[in-house]
Amino acid sequence: MSHRTDRGTNPKPPYRALILFFAALASVMLIGCNKSPDTTKTAELQPQPISMPSLPTAAQGTPTPAQAKELVPPKTEEVNDAVVRVFNKAATADSNFTPSVLVGDFNGDGSQDIAVAVKPNPDALAEINSEFANWVLEDVKQAEQAAKRTPVKAERTETLIAIIHGVGAKGWRNPEARQTFLLRNASGTSPVVEFAEKPSTSNTSRNPTPKGDVIRETINGRRGLIYWNGARYALRLSSD
Repeated sequence: MSHRTDRGTNPKPPYRALILFFAALASVMLIGCNKSPDTTKTAELQPQPISMPSLPTAAQGTPTPAQAKELVPPKTEEVNDAVVRVFNKAATADSNFTPSVLVGDFNGDGSQDIAVAVKPNPDALAEINSEFANWVLEDVKQAEQAAKRTPVKAERTETLIAIIHGVGAKGWRNPEARQTFLLRNASGTSPVVEFAEKPSTSNTSRNPTPKGDVIRETINGRRGLIYWNGARYALRLSSD
């Protein structure tokens, strides 16, 4: 008697393992598909850090010379306050001199300065001429190359030009702005401020290069300019 084996109902072990492998792979792929939208959604909802750009160096530092030239017209009370701050009662602003106030960066340090026409108080002339005063009295007609400077004395009735150097962003309006040069023979007619430009490297002139803005005016019928040479104020007259 022969025994019959039903091969259609019981697959061999290799086929069974292969079927189980594909079933497990399908389950993994199905789970991955179901979770991917949630993962994407979660990533989209997470806040992202924002990096803020830093300010330019120029915006964080002291004012540049170009910013110092953004001149705000001085008020009369501001000018009087500056004169009193420096001279107390030794001198007063001379309103008869036109214009009596000029503004610019005369020493080229990037801070706004002011040039004011002043008259000495007759009772304080000794204080004006004192070597211990808080200002420097100069005669702009003295030659820059002079080996020995003669003592400078102001006269009772003359008009002097006081140049008050500014401090920081507030310039001459700063309460700490007290460094002052008091100039003789500097008051002329039609004075204007000429703003300094970057000196040319090809300049072969023997004349010293001004360090800041200059005051151009007519003195005794001749055009000239008053400028800061790095140590003092000097006068340069035109040759014609």
